[in-house]
Amino acid sequence: MIPHIAIPVTQIDRSIQFYQRLGFVLGKKWERPDWQMSGCFLTHPSGLHVELILHPGNADIHYPTTPEVLHLAIPVSDLEMMMTELIQTGVPVIRPIAPGITVKRLAFIRDPDGLAIELFEPHA
Repeated sequence: MIPHIAIPVTQIDRSIQFYQRLGFVLGKKWERPDWQMSGCFLTHPSGLHVELILHPGNADIHYPTTPEVLHLAIPVSDLEMMMTELIQTGVPVIRPIAPGITVKRLAFIRDPDGLAIELFEPHA
């Protein structure tokens, strides 16, 4: 069993494409009809594992509006390039690139269902 964080989604294929743009690699897809659920695992080169879960109850997903309260943090090697690419594809930016405290620089975006994503460059 790989440790992971589960993320509820409303459209699995849209979310897979989004997380792949952030560098995640699609792993195993699964279905659990007896629970009305399906999903998949994705792995980031940093070792972070996420499980996207589709369930009828996900239609009412509401995440906090303040990204620092709840977010998924993902390291990137070139924050400027990543943000430029994401902005060009219409990804919502919550907080633009700013200096970090424990990281070199960071920015916040939202995934297709509104989860805040912190993209950060580690200190060299």
